[in-house]
Amino acid sequence: MKLLISVNFEEETKNLLYDHMQLLTKNCDKGSFTKKDNIHLSLVYVGETTQIGAVVETMDAIDSEQFEIALSDNGKFRRSGGEVYWVGIEKSPELVRLQKILYRSLVRKGVMKEKNEFKPHLTVSRDTVIAKDMIPETDFTAKIPVKRVSLMKCEATREGISYTEVYAKDLYEAKTLL
Repeated sequence: MKLLISVNFEEETKNLLYDHMQLLTKNCDKGSFTKKDNIHLSLVYVGETTQIGAVVETMDAIDSEQFEIALSDNGKFRRSGGEVYWVGIEKSPELVRLQKILYRSLVRKGVMKEKNEFKPHLTVSRDTVIAKDMIPETDFTAKIPVKRVSLMKCEATREGISYTEVYAKDLYEAKTLL
């Protein structure tokens, strides 16, 4: 089973991101755009594995408060056949800490091997060719709450990639002192 650990977003955030994606499509000759329901922030791409129990155990060990993230710039990764366009996420200390805890635990358990540095981003489109070589400006000021972490199953279907939550771990609410 192909798995990833992600932060999924509330409908309001998905709508904001989807609106930005629609601006990008106006300048495209071609592209495969992320469906609104598939918008997520990948923390750890586990890949093909049968060690689901070890992944769930890793998630259960998370002892983190809820926090907020902020969208940042946007850009592209160059690929042959078309670029991958993305919206960046600021590297907050809480986000980086959460990702490292998950990633290092999965490496120690032998679920996955060491990989590249964490570059938090939301994939907007793949195999994209921009007609005017223009990426729309972003004006994202919203803070996005991170309240839970989800284990997602990734499947290729006739309609494209499908993500299904198979497990989730809620982060705890910070206690305020009176």
